[in-house]
Amino acid sequence: MSKAITEKLKEFRNPVWAPPPAVKHGTEIVTVSVGSDKGPGGSEEFSVHRNLLMKSSTYFRAAISHFREGVENRIELMEVIPQAFQVFYSWLYTGNVDEQEGEEYETDHFWLLVFQMADHLMVAGLKVIAYGKFRACFEPT
Repeated sequence: MSKAITEKLKEFRNPVWAPPPAVKHGTEIVTVSVGSDKGPGGSEEFSVHRNLLMKSSTYFRAAISHFREGVENRIELMEVIPQAFQVFYSWLYTGNVDEQEGEEYETDHFWLLVFQMADHLMVAGLKVIAYGKFRACFEPT
């Protein structure tokens, strides 16, 4: 087996990496309102392709398919901090969560919040990544 293939296999076995869904984005957009003006991190709105959102999460698929959120193309997640959702957003579009900058992105508490969000929203791939990042906070450097 070639060295390139061996390295790619290691990458797929690495529990810190899980790919976002591969789907045509389409043209429909859903606005996801995250956080609260009174909560930590404030509030922020994200525009996300409907197909990508539905493919990434059982939670979003149900909300968009069966509830008013699908008709209005708007979802409110007041219990999620914008910084955690930004990680989800980056992962959806790039497959990468490491582009965030700042000390808060390196703490166990932050990655626990991302894990809890991914669990609540039923985003298995991001949950795997957040768990790996959380564990890495406790590994000696």
